[in-house]
Amino acid sequence: MPKQIQYTIAKIALNVPFNQLFDYKLIKKTTEEQLLGRRVFVPFRNQTKIGIIIALSEHSSYSNEQLKTIEQYLDTESAVESDSLKLCQWLSRYYHQPLGQVIFTALPNAFKKQKLPKANRANHWHITELGQTIDKNELKRSPQQARCLSLFQQHHRCSMTILNQHQITFSVLKKLLDKNWIEDCPAPPISLPAPSAPITLNLEQQQAYQSIKQRLQQFHCTLLHGITGSGKTEVYMYIIEHILQQGKQVLFLIPEIGLTSQTVKRLQARFQVPLVTLHSNLTDKERYLAWQQAKHNQAKLIIGTRSAVFTPLPQLGLIIIDEEHDTSFKQHEKTCYSARDVAIIRAKQAQIPIILGSATPSLESLYNVQQKRYHWLSLPKRAGDALIPQIGIINLKQQSLFHGLSLPLRTAITEHLEAGHQVLLFVNQRGFAPVLICQQCGHGLSCSRCSAYMIQHRDPPHLLCHHCGQRTTIPQQCTHCQSPTLKPIGYGTERIEEALQQLFEVPIQRVDRDTIKNKHSFSKILASIQSNQPQILIGTQMLAKGHHFPNITLVGILNADNGLYSHDFRACEKMGQLIVQVAGRAGRATKPGTVLVQTYQPQHPKLQLLLHQNYLVFAEQLLKERAAAKLPPYCYQVLFRSEASVKQHAHNTLEAIKSTLCQQAPKSLDVFGPMVAPMEKKSGQYRMQLLLQSPHRSILQKILTEQSQALEKIKQNARSRWTIDVDPYDLNI
Repeated sequence: MPKQIQYTIAKIALNVPFNQLFDYKLIKKTTEEQLLGRRVFVPFRNQTKIGIIIALSEHSSYSNEQLKTIEQYLDTESAVESDSLKLCQWLSRYYHQPLGQVIFTALPNAFKKQKLPKANRANHWHITELGQTIDKNELKRSPQQARCLSLFQQHHRCSMTILNQHQITFSVLKKLLDKNWIEDCPAPPISLPAPSAPITLNLEQQQAYQSIKQRLQQFHCTLLHGITGSGKTEVYMYIIEHILQQGKQVLFLIPEIGLTSQTVKRLQARFQVPLVTLHSNLTDKERYLAWQQAKHNQAKLIIGTRSAVFTPLPQLGLIIIDEEHDTSFKQHEKTCYSARDVAIIRAKQAQIPIILGSATPSLESLYNVQQKRYHWLSLPKRAGDALIPQIGIINLKQQSLFHGLSLPLRTAITEHLEAGHQVLLFVNQRGFAPVLICQQCGHGLSCSRCSAYMIQHRDPPHLLCHHCGQRTTIPQQCTHCQSPTLKPIGYGTERIEEALQQLFEVPIQRVDRDTIKNKHSFSKILASIQSNQPQILIGTQMLAKGHHFPNITLVGILNADNGLYSHDFRACEKMGQLIVQVAGRAGRATKPGTVLVQTYQPQHPKLQLLLHQNYLVFAEQLLKERAAAKLPPYCYQVLFRSEASVKQHAHNTLEAIKSTLCQQAPKSLDVFGPMVAPMEKKSGQYRMQLLLQSPHRSILQKILTEQSQALEKIKQNARSRWTIDVDPYDLNI
């Protein structure tokens, strides 16, 4: 029998910005590899940190005297399973992020604390065989225990509610538990309504379902394009049903927390299986317990936002990414990654199918279809009797506007409300006005910490920076010339709400980050909308995607021009996606819908393509322009961001990075910068950018990998904080 290895060293990942593992001595020699993935307490510099054991070894490159010893094992089971570690290691290599930070990004916040939350205390108990044999008369000195035991002998099962009614405390109950006279038991099953019957699929839905079904036993990436209201979710549910019948788990990713309630209701109505949600509105304990249910295969349906992609799922059989184009799937700060792309890698590692669904697919995904990397499926018609809404353009030139509302739009709102329908107005700016301008000198009130204007708010009256959160009172006079003639310029959701209150006597619902105060606020608003009573909704992007409001028959887009002249090469794509998604909220049931688009550029060729052709024609034109300009997806990018309180420090850091990476750079590598970021100053920090671009992803990866140690030295010596973003999606943040 071969001799077992006696491990003495643990290689530990810490949540620190260094791309390395740290060697520590084990508390005692061990032959167990069960320590892998477990959390430990270790000394690090002048403090104690929580780490994760990634590997065990017999040797270290450091001497025994240099090594510190693990102080404590925190858990009895692994926090990071081998499959999760494999995914984190891929993310660390591809996005060039420290493995320790990647792992702690993947774990719920509860793992960053020494003590993990305990599962909720049982609230149902039943009597044991031993408890049935006990004579309550033997408990004359413990009348409370006798009363409690008598209750169990009479009813066999009791809940905490029943015990409270009989004035029996948990301390009394615990004494019976300690004697094994009673024990925990599951709560009796709740009487649930029968699952809803599947909707009969139309021809296109049936073809999509059958095509995906044929490839369920292998890795396969499908891009399911379906116009708004075409029934993509019903196709998802047919596939989900097939996966659940095999006893497997399904991971369903959505871009926004606001879509959680609607998605959960539809899936719960269809499938009577344990379901959990994972998103940032949960408490640390709620998220940890949901994560544990998924890890132990107790939950079969897992619905979550971006970070749910890391949830451990031992029986994972399918991943669905709904609204795959949405930028919310990309994390831009700290550990930068794309949840959509990580999900594809996870599906590939697990050899399972993944479905990307969208009415407005990203150009990257359409390009991957062209390259035969993704399988293309299309749902070109609305499901059921719903019709595609009629789209009209309102030329704002020479129009008389009432707080941003044209006369044709106001007239249409009146007609639809009188017909008993609902109206949605899209305004992609919260607050009252984007800027407060002095009419005397033209000075706009700006944030002292950011290169941005302060946004005027009316509820209550104040100025707010939407970038750093700085808040001030509204001044009585211009801070530049002391003139009292200050005027709000532009329109936000609050200003439109105020105007509508003057024009219409119907309920008005404003939906933006200022009205959604907690996790219940949005649900209440959605319930009000689902009442189908005539009302006007004013919303930002929170209402633009995925929601099904059957009584909305008119959608007004107040300003479609923002994306036409931006210096961001993705702005036009984002504008097109947003317009199509917002327009898709109209006429989703049997009532015909109308979309009115206000614009100062009604003849703009991009707008004409989008509104009078369709999104795919529009996207094809954008792809041709990207190819001609050699921009993504026809090339690959890496963005370095640097920030410091002294502008020159941020610049010097990027110069050092540029010098390091470009010593022997190939001709196919283009380098832009260092240059000032589009927002030069944010939260008191000056910001610079360095952009690397190449038609070959491998070239960028090779340079970053070969120079990783040099970059690590720059990070340790830099006088500014810098980050690396592989495949950046927004160059303007």
